[in-house]
Amino acid sequence: MKKITPSFLLLTISVLLLTTLGCSTKEVKYDVVEERRESRLVDGDPVSPQCEVFVHMPFLPTDGDEDVRKVATKINNQLLKEFFNSVGEPHEAVSQFVENYLKEYKEDRYEYYVSERSTCEAEDTSFLNHAYSAYLSIEGAITPGREGIVGFTVNQEVYNGGAHPVSTTYYVNFNTVTGDEVKISDLFLTGTLDQLTDRITKAIAQNNGVRDKDELLNLGYDEIGTPQEYLFGRDSITFFYNVYEIGPYALGSTEVKIAYKDLEDIMVK
Repeated sequence: MKKITPSFLLLTISVLLLTTLGCSTKEVKYDVVEERRESRLVDGDPVSPQCEVFVHMPFLPTDGDEDVRKVATKINNQLLKEFFNSVGEPHEAVSQFVENYLKEYKEDRYEYYVSERSTCEAEDTSFLNHAYSAYLSIEGAITPGREGIVGFTVNQEVYNGGAHPVSTTYYVNFNTVTGDEVKISDLFLTGTLDQLTDRITKAIAQNNGVRDKDELLNLGYDEIGTPQEYLFGRDSITFFYNVYEIGPYALGSTEVKIAYKDLEDIMVK
């Protein structure tokens, strides 16, 4: 599972959901946690840098059938632990996360900002607002996925006053019966991940209008390995490589979808 990184990690979270339990295929209701807050680096100073936080995060409801409630609570707690450093009631946990995030922003930057501002001429302080501002956004949505699996797409973006925001996408998949995470190795036969990677590489090459990995290398791509991010959709698997994973920043992120029917020979029956 992915762990939230220290200091000013921006999450934009969309959530993919298929079933409640077992073989039951239906849309599931969800609860949304929404937070929008901002804090000036210097209290009472309307022109000082600030940190803005927005959260719109769906969680599974825990007020239904006992079995469903247990699985939903387990999945919610795993998400809260992995991405919000907490467990428990989602509204409270997310609210505390936002509060801690803003507190950490001020603690980490206040003294440096005041020190730098004291050495600048009044007309030269505008760059400090850019350098010391931060932004955090978390958004979510729920849509159907593969039978028996609930998948979460986690798009993270963080801005800490640098040249540009940093965006990262994570996928997390859970078994709807047990609430356990579903790994790629759970769906593919032992010893077939190299074959899977070859097919992903071919799909990326096709998307780029070239024939093979050698021509991808000529485009600037690195050697493509087994993806860390994958989402088990209804009819296909989405594989995702974040910026810098398989190439320079200029190439951006890489996403391909491969239908289950084209992977059946290497998947667990």
